[in-house]
Amino acid sequence: MALIWLDGFEAYGTGETSTTLENLLKERYTNANMDAGSQKGIIEAGTGPGKTLSFGDGSINDFLTAGLFPVPDDEIYVSFKFFFNIPVGSSSGFLRFFNPAALEILELGIDDTKTFFVHSKGSTDQDKFYPMDWYENEWNLIEMYAKTASAPNGAYEVRINGVTVSSGTGLNTNQTGGTTIDRVVFQNQGSGSGRKFKIKDIVINDGTGTVNNTWIGDKHVFTLFPNGDTADEDWALSAGTDSFALVNEASNDGGTSYIESSTATEKTILDYGATGSEANIIGVSIHTVAALDAAGSETFDDIVAEGATETDSAAHTVASTSYAMFDTVYETNPDTGVAWTAAELDAIQGGVKFN
Repeated sequence: MALIWLDGFEAYGTGETSTTLENLLKERYTNANMDAGSQKGIIEAGTGPGKTLSFGDGSINDFLTAGLFPVPDDEIYVSFKFFFNIPVGSSSGFLRFFNPAALEILELGIDDTKTFFVHSKGSTDQDKFYPMDWYENEWNLIEMYAKTASAPNGAYEVRINGVTVSSGTGLNTNQTGGTTIDRVVFQNQGSGSGRKFKIKDIVINDGTGTVNNTWIGDKHVFTLFPNGDTADEDWALSAGTDSFALVNEASNDGGTSYIESSTATEKTILDYGATGSEANIIGVSIHTVAALDAAGSETFDDIVAEGATETDSAAHTVASTSYAMFDTVYETNPDTGVAWTAAELDAIQGGVKFN
C-alpha cells in the first residue's frame, strides 16, 4: 500500500450544522469535533475542484482524525491545501502524527510569535522557521514527511508550496506502543482565540509499494457521484425506480433513501459523472456508506467496472446499524494495470456486491 487517504470534502454536504457535519465526518474519520467555539466547523465551496473544511474560530478546539490506517507504516507523507490566520499571542498545532498507542510522534504548528514550529514526541522542539505571515490569508500547499524510529533513524521534512522549509534527521521519534504511524490529526487546537484554519485536498500515502511512495505534490481531490443505472441492478430500492438516485446525495441522508440486499452474489453497478480534463491521476478511492438493518455482521465488496473488467474489492465487514464509510483505493486501473487516464475515469462504473 502506498496511497492511503484521499478527501476533497464533497461527501459531507455544504453548510450543515456543526453537529450534523461532525456526525457525517465520523462515518469515515476515527474522530471529529466541529462544535467548539463560537464559530462552528463548516463545509464551504472550495477554489477549483472539491470543497473546503473550515474549522471553528479556535477559541476552544476543533480536530479531525484520519485513520486508523489499515496497514500502519513507519513512514507517512501528508499533503493538503491550508488557509490560515492567527492573531499574535495565539498558537496552535495543526498537523499531528500518532502511533497505534495514540502517542504523538511529530507535530507541525504555529506559535504565539506567528512562527512555524516542529515538535517531536509531544514536547521536544526540533525547529522554528519562517514567520507565518509570509503565508497568511492565502492558500498554501503543506506537505510533511514523518518517520518514526529510535535515534539515529527518526526523521521529518516540511515543504511549503514545494520548497523544503524545515527538516531533521538522526532523531528519536519513537514512542512506546509501536514503531509505526496509524493516524494523522488535522486540528485547530492550542491557546488564544481567533484562530482560523481551512483545509482541502488531503492526500496521505506511505513509503511502500512502487507508486505514490514519496512526495505527492500539488493534487486536486474531487468526487464523482452516481448519475445513472446499468443492467446490473439486483439490490432492492427503498423507493422509486432509479438506484442511482437513492445513493447520490451530497451527504448521507441516513435511512431516508437507500438500496439493500441480503442475497449472496447480488450486485448493483452504477454509472458515474465525468471528470473533465484532469491529468496525472494518482488514484481512485471508492467510498461506500453502509449499515445493517438489524444487529449482526455481514460483508460486501465494492466493484469497479472499467472496460471489460469487473474488479471486486477485499470484503468490507458491516457490524453496526449506524452508518459508516468504507474505502477502497485503486492506484492503477485494474483493467490495464497502469495509471488511470481521464478517459478511463470518465467511463468508470462502480457498485456493490453482497457476499
